[in-house]
Amino acid sequence: MDTRQFHKRCFALLLACALALGCLPRAQAASRSAIESLQSQQASLTVQKAELQKKLDGIRSSQGQALNKKNLVEQQLNVLNQQIQVSENLLAQYARQITEKEAELEQAKAKEAEYQAEFEQRVRAMEERGNVSYWSVLFQASDFSDLLDRIDMIGEIMDADDQVLDQLAEARQAVAQAKTDLEASRQGQQETLAQQQSQQAQQRECQDHRRVEAYHDLFQTVSLFSNAIEAIILYGVENVNQRRRINVKKWLKTLLCIVLALVVLAAGYVAYVFIDYHRIGDMPLTPVNTETAIPSLRTGTPYTAVSYNIGFGAYEDDYGFFMDGGTESRAWSEERLTANLAEIGAFLQAQAADFYLVQEVDIGSTRTYQVDERPYITDALPGLSSVFCQNYDSPYLLYPLTRPHGASRSGLLTLSAAGITSAGRVELPVESGFMKLLDLDRCYSVSRIPVNGGKELILYNLHLSAYTSDGTIATEQLKLLLADMQAEYDAGNWCVAGGDFNKDLLGDSAAWFGEADQSYSWAQPIPEGTFNGVDVTLVTPLDESAPVPSCRNADGPYHPGQYVLTVDGFLVTPNVTAAQATVLDTGFAYSDHNPVAMTFTLS
Repeated sequence: MDTRQFHKRCFALLLACALALGCLPRAQAASRSAIESLQSQQASLTVQKAELQKKLDGIRSSQGQALNKKNLVEQQLNVLNQQIQVSENLLAQYARQITEKEAELEQAKAKEAEYQAEFEQRVRAMEERGNVSYWSVLFQASDFSDLLDRIDMIGEIMDADDQVLDQLAEARQAVAQAKTDLEASRQGQQETLAQQQSQQAQQRECQDHRRVEAYHDLFQTVSLFSNAIEAIILYGVENVNQRRRINVKKWLKTLLCIVLALVVLAAGYVAYVFIDYHRIGDMPLTPVNTETAIPSLRTGTPYTAVSYNIGFGAYEDDYGFFMDGGTESRAWSEERLTANLAEIGAFLQAQAADFYLVQEVDIGSTRTYQVDERPYITDALPGLSSVFCQNYDSPYLLYPLTRPHGASRSGLLTLSAAGITSAGRVELPVESGFMKLLDLDRCYSVSRIPVNGGKELILYNLHLSAYTSDGTIATEQLKLLLADMQAEYDAGNWCVAGGDFNKDLLGDSAAWFGEADQSYSWAQPIPEGTFNGVDVTLVTPLDESAPVPSCRNADGPYHPGQYVLTVDGFLVTPNVTAAQATVLDTGFAYSDHNPVAMTFTLS
């Protein structure tokens, strides 16, 4: 993906527009400590939200302040999204504890019933035998003193039985009360979550309103700027030689109209791009679980995960993308797009994997004719639970001018054979300045899947930055993910991550596939020391006897000798044993990526 020429073109276009405007202004299984930590986060976020609201209320309504309002609303919405995530995590904790208490309650009831049955069986056996009944024990007394001793002994036995039964009943009642208390806490948290979700909807509406205000203010600025230019030019016209005044005035007015039209168009577009640009932020996601999904995973059982960047369904083997040095900005046609998506779905279905991590799935983009690509994947994999995480929502890119790339809405689709209890979106850092408009928004998704024993498999789906000035941003994004995985591993969970790293995972792909040109920012190896201090291992798919790359440079149709490398792979924590990882060779028939697969077990 040679992006240097594209970067120069885009930068020149945006710079010209900006200059024309004139410098236009991101427990047991679930311990009580975990709940207390989440409640502490919730309280902190509530304080942050209140402070932001105070700042927002302090801004007076006047021209030029709409952008500040917009930014504060977006910050407030981000905090609210975090609150919702914490609330959902709390509900998950309560649900796990309630499940554990239900199991404990059943065990207590079973123990009580078991002891009662043993007691009754002992009494029946004693009576049936006759010589070992309570009465026989008494009648076997040799004298009155022995009789009293035997009565005391039998009393002690019966008191012990009663005491054990009472203790078992008390234990059962205590567990039942704990379950009731947890259900009450969960109900209260559900009400809090409902309120937060209502506030979230209101904030999104407010965000749209502030964006409109910002549009209005900036276009007013453009209007004032245009009027100033007109006044200056007309002043010059009035001071031109009287003999040529009429001709010069007509010429200057014509030129003025052209200049003003270009300025207004350019300034309006730049204003639109900067105002419309926004980051989605952290937020909870809603999994779609199926009736056939297995309730939980098991340790020691082998599972298979497949990761596939489908290139929004457009990157057939004859496709070259303009941002990679090619000429195309959209899929060839809607018909070819949907046909290719059907082939991708059929290919994934044939793998019969337990987990699928799919990147660049469009849900309504200009480049893919507003097609929602999710059903082409989910319908091909029936019975699997799924969760979608939107990666970016970009403004309309007016480039190439002959066939603009347009607006893009794309994301990460995760599918699981087991039910997904909760999921979330985690925002990643991106470049600032003009480059953020090219690299768009970035994130990774987190899906929590129960494992027998009370802990969870944490499944990450990722697509790190590609169109950056250098590779440092993708490295910083990777470090954030590694820290997250380490925290989950320390909590006793299993962690598996997969996706498009936009890094040379082999370190030197040229040694395996030829073509040593590694001048692309996305083709750099992971820097040394990135994994220092974390218990996470990179699993690179490679068959040394028959190496297959996972990615090609999409500067044109695929051909032998084209620059290829491996950028797709997996990350695992020490309690996950990766048995095998390979690249599935499709010949880049459906995408500029080949899928990668890994077999693993939870130890």
